[in-house]
Amino acid sequence: MNKHRVVLTLLILVWALVMAGCTTSGQEAAVPSAPPSSAPTAVPAISEPVMDDTSDDASPEEVVTAFYAWYLDYIGQPGSEAMRNPLVDGAYQTSPHLSAAFKTQVAETIAGFDRGGFDPILLAQDVPVRFEVQNATVDGAAATVDALLYWGGNPDPSLRTVHLVQENGRWLIDNVAAEAPAGAQSPEVVVVAFYAWYLDYIGNPASETFRNPLVDQAYHDAPFLSASFVEHVDELLAAMRAQDAGGYDPFLCAQAIPTAMTPDVTFARNNMASVAVRSSFPNHMVAVDLRPEGDSWRISNVTCASDPASVATVFYTWYLGYVGDRATGDFRNPLVDKAYQDHPLLSEAFVAEVDALLASFDRGGYDPFLLAQDIPQDFSVDPGVVEGTAVVHLQFGPSSVKHLLVTLDERSRRISAIAENELRPASGPEEEPGGGMALAVNVSDAYGFSFGYPVDWALQAEPVDGPGVPDDWPVQALWFLMPQDVADLMASRSGPPDPNAPVIVAPFQIEVVVGDTQAMERVYYNFADGETAVIGDHNAIVLRGEPGYSHYVFPHPQRPETWIIITDWVTEFPGREQQGATAAPVLPELLNSLAFSD
Repeated sequence: MNKHRVVLTLLILVWALVMAGCTTSGQEAAVPSAPPSSAPTAVPAISEPVMDDTSDDASPEEVVTAFYAWYLDYIGQPGSEAMRNPLVDGAYQTSPHLSAAFKTQVAETIAGFDRGGFDPILLAQDVPVRFEVQNATVDGAAATVDALLYWGGNPDPSLRTVHLVQENGRWLIDNVAAEAPAGAQSPEVVVVAFYAWYLDYIGNPASETFRNPLVDQAYHDAPFLSASFVEHVDELLAAMRAQDAGGYDPFLCAQAIPTAMTPDVTFARNNMASVAVRSSFPNHMVAVDLRPEGDSWRISNVTCASDPASVATVFYTWYLGYVGDRATGDFRNPLVDKAYQDHPLLSEAFVAEVDALLASFDRGGYDPFLLAQDIPQDFSVDPGVVEGTAVVHLQFGPSSVKHLLVTLDERSRRISAIAENELRPASGPEEEPGGGMALAVNVSDAYGFSFGYPVDWALQAEPVDGPGVPDDWPVQALWFLMPQDVADLMASRSGPPDPNAPVIVAPFQIEVVVGDTQAMERVYYNFADGETAVIGDHNAIVLRGEPGYSHYVFPHPQRPETWIIITDWVTEFPGREQQGATAAPVLPELLNSLAFSD
């Protein structure tokens, strides 16, 4: 690493000495960091230092070092009168270190800018104060080199992967990309690389060159994200536009732009990793889920602490990540360390309550956040039946699950209480003498399962074939479950739908899908990104959709490649609060009543 700094320093000194003896013919302009909508390719009429051409046998690392040394030296001091823009001047076209194809690509990128833009060589709008190169990898006639760009006032570099090709025996830069390091195995590295790229792309929100990666859909090309998560973000943004009520950035979980997004701890769980990330904003934390893909990890979801269920998700991601894995010896005690005391998602009153509880333990005790003495292997979260609550399912083993009721403070929207919960509501819309909801039972012998539903609700079988449905569509059976008055209203409607009428839907849908996991992904594109859970003693996968629906997927324990899916369309869906209030007590009864047979 030091030799590259020396090379950079010597090159800059050489250019400085040469420039000291140069005279300018023509006018140099102070050029902004972003080019205009088009850029000339002619070299400006100024006296230039001779560009370092390197030797024909220069290594990929030496080529990248020489090019970036020249490029930053050409730009000069940002903000000074002598600052120049090699893109506007077209000077990059004369570089012997760039392939002809890359020069064409840069020119086309610049020409495509409507307003503002960015530097397609630095992949940023700002100018780094220095750079380093490392990790050269050669594979035949192709190579990659990692370039670390350092920005003023920020000790953490941004990674750029420089791709090179060998032409006529010389290495030439053929592309520059914002990528995770080659062979990166750490979820934290991917999270750091993604947010560094994302914030670099945005630039300075106060400047005229500010860019919006959501409007530009720049995240489509980000190599850090899974394809299903990109599709999910597309749907989320489309829903925000349809509601025309503002929105937020689903990657930052905010409307303003933080200066940093920093990983805190990582919870390894069931072939995935969840990273608790703190932003530069006070009391702001998100959870980033990643799944392995190839030799690295890809971000499959970002959970914003915006409602009781997501607050609980982010908190327990952090808590179990902080604890670590006792089996490997990488274990910490957040109670002994008092790490919970400054957590942004706990109310001050609850922290004080935990402090007093821990102080009262004479010998032994229990964990007031887990209500147990053991550490769970995994967890999942459901919305609570009561407003302002969530139900956390801690999975200690294949058949050992503890359910916790997490309550949020109404004013601060932070966790104010944690208690044991049995998942079922205390009462329902209709009670039997012994307590509990009076249920009718639907039995499907064809697919080996049954479920209960309120006796005064309507269960309506729906066709699964028809015009436009592929012959091999995996959905084999479908029912709508709804209150009787909703069924009557839906049956009374005929003709074209009234655009001014309120939206009325069946609150619940029960489906049977037959096929392997690829068949499930045909029906539910984000199936691979679901959260594992144990509901009613059955293994389940929970898929969350925006703006507020959930699919509960149960693999049939006795019938391979048979899946039962219960969908909740209303209890958390904005604008369906009235239907949600009626349906909320039914959901846990429906989920817990599910039973399987051979």
